[in-house]
Amino acid sequence: MQKFNKISVLFFLMSLLAQALFADPVEYDEREKKVIEKYSIGGDTLTFYVDGNTRPYAFLENGDYKGILVDVLNLVMQQNGMAYKMAKIKSHEGLAKAPTLLTLDLAVVKRKDFQGDEKKVAVMKTMLEFLDFDSGLDDEDVVFFNSPKQVVNAVKAKDVDAAYLLYPLAAHFVDTDFSKTLVVKRNPKAKFLLSPYLPKSELDDVASILSKSRASVSPKAIEAVSHQFGWYFINEMPLWDYFRYHPMYIVVTFVLFAIVFFTVGFVFLDNRLKRAQLARSAQEQEILKKQRNEASVASVAKSRFLSNVSADIRAPLSAILGCAGRIEKNLDNREDVLNCVRKCKTLCDFLLQLVDDVLDVAHLEFDNIVLNEEKNDVVALSEDLCGALEQEVQDRNIDFSSDFSCVDCRFAIFDEARVKQIVTNVLTGAIKYTPRNGTLKFTIEEDPCDNGDYVQYCLCFEGSGEGLSSVEATSILQETVHDKSFFYARIDGRAIGLAIVKRIVDLMGGEIEYSNNSGSGITLKIRLKFLRAHAESEGYVGFGTAPEWSEDSLKGKRVLLVENSEFNREIAVDLFHDLGLEVDIVEDGQQAIDQVKLNGSHYYDCVFMDVQIPVVDGYEATRQIHAMYPDENLPIVAISSNSFKVDRQKSLAAGMVDYLSKPFTPPRVINVLRKIVESNDRV
Repeated sequence: MQKFNKISVLFFLMSLLAQALFADPVEYDEREKKVIEKYSIGGDTLTFYVDGNTRPYAFLENGDYKGILVDVLNLVMQQNGMAYKMAKIKSHEGLAKAPTLLTLDLAVVKRKDFQGDEKKVAVMKTMLEFLDFDSGLDDEDVVFFNSPKQVVNAVKAKDVDAAYLLYPLAAHFVDTDFSKTLVVKRNPKAKFLLSPYLPKSELDDVASILSKSRASVSPKAIEAVSHQFGWYFINEMPLWDYFRYHPMYIVVTFVLFAIVFFTVGFVFLDNRLKRAQLARSAQEQEILKKQRNEASVASVAKSRFLSNVSADIRAPLSAILGCAGRIEKNLDNREDVLNCVRKCKTLCDFLLQLVDDVLDVAHLEFDNIVLNEEKNDVVALSEDLCGALEQEVQDRNIDFSSDFSCVDCRFAIFDEARVKQIVTNVLTGAIKYTPRNGTLKFTIEEDPCDNGDYVQYCLCFEGSGEGLSSVEATSILQETVHDKSFFYARIDGRAIGLAIVKRIVDLMGGEIEYSNNSGSGITLKIRLKFLRAHAESEGYVGFGTAPEWSEDSLKGKRVLLVENSEFNREIAVDLFHDLGLEVDIVEDGQQAIDQVKLNGSHYYDCVFMDVQIPVVDGYEATRQIHAMYPDENLPIVAISSNSFKVDRQKSLAAGMVDYLSKPFTPPRVINVLRKIVESNDRV
């Protein structure tokens, strides 16, 4: 029981506080005052005798007397200031009970099924000395046990009819009886009277003093002392039930538990957060290191890329400047001038293709490509591309042939512009690096396809050119669409073009095979799978497939050119005049709006609108013109120095019917006007 000493001290201090706050003043007569003076501190000492073995009422522990009776006696003696001590009863001879200091209620425990009078009862041995119970039973009908649990078990086993215990203990055992066979109630006839023993010679002198002192003790102080008796039965009572009988300590325990829980939780979470932060920091450092390495590699690749681009740009520019100088010197030599002009055109075409390739690299690197899939004729598209390259093939005296006869399903759903880009890049690169008098063949075949809803084309390019080295081909064709660095390959007209083709083919889910056969040329195969389409629906229309089409149909038609660059205006006007078109010219968007408003919507058959013009830009001017004539179908074609898909989409969203990137050539202008003819009767 030593582990509860501090708690007992706490109860005792609480009782002292209650006594100090609620104690009543005591008045003693002259005789009692003389007795008190006799036993005051410094005089005689009054001796109280207790059993010393009756827990929790009075017992000896570590040489000190403790228990409920001892604590109550302390409170009583504080009222009169008499000196006293405790001693163990060795013999009751010459001793008498002092006045009752504490009365505790008793309760009777019975079985629910018990009916009739109590003929045999059970009590604890330690209660015998203090029990005041008029049961009417003989001594042999009272059975004594050593513990409360044994008393209750005797009732459950039907060894006795009832048991008498202090009420809190009785209630505890009934509440914890899972069989629910017991009941408990208070017994007003049974009391527990706590009193010490005094020498008979001293009892008469101090009896009245003890009674008055006990009466003056605050009931709250007595309650505080008596309340602690539950601590002495802790071995007989589960912890939860103890708290149930002592609710004040539930709050204390909960608060302590909460403090410990939150402290441990805080430390745990703090350590976990620190570990997570360290792990995250390490991960971030690793990511940063990887990004730095990638940035370093990309920076080196871009530097090499820009260096190669610079070299490829400077070479044709130097040649163009040289041709310009020769023209100035030989203006009278028509043949030499025409030769220089043809070279300049060829070099400008190369530069234009080079710029387009570089823009494609930037465009594809940032994943700005979006596939615009529609129904198209793969054979007609390929024939048109081959026809467009015919002059270049003839200039290099290359034996060029194409064969599309093995294609059974001509119509499929694919992005026309991207397929054109694939074929054009491969053919222009092959033509450029096929030696004069060499051979080049382009064929399309159908490969077997497991899914009948799809068709798989094999585009085969065979030439006698030198081609790429095995190292170059491997480094380009083994890259993935997620790797940006392969765009910065050696830009000599072959590697960059093939890198762009590889990227587009990957995004379309296709495959590329490249072989460089020493001494016998190169072979490049591209396999693309598309959804089949029906031939009778609308699709790609190749040049010359519309029998009613003729360039003569453009003669006499009127167009409005909106262009703020004088040099670009001169070139465009010459081109339009060569096609037989009548041209009106304005320099900004507001002038274009005013011109159309002045002449009416039917005056012009088509408007060529630069999107980057002053006052009102081309997009806003287009929207305002359409707003003026919402029911008319005035074709407006965007012209711009930009060539990204996003610029084309922006133009179409503004209400323009097509998009031309500068510098535009007669075939491109004719193709745009032809489309307008086929979809609109105004041109």
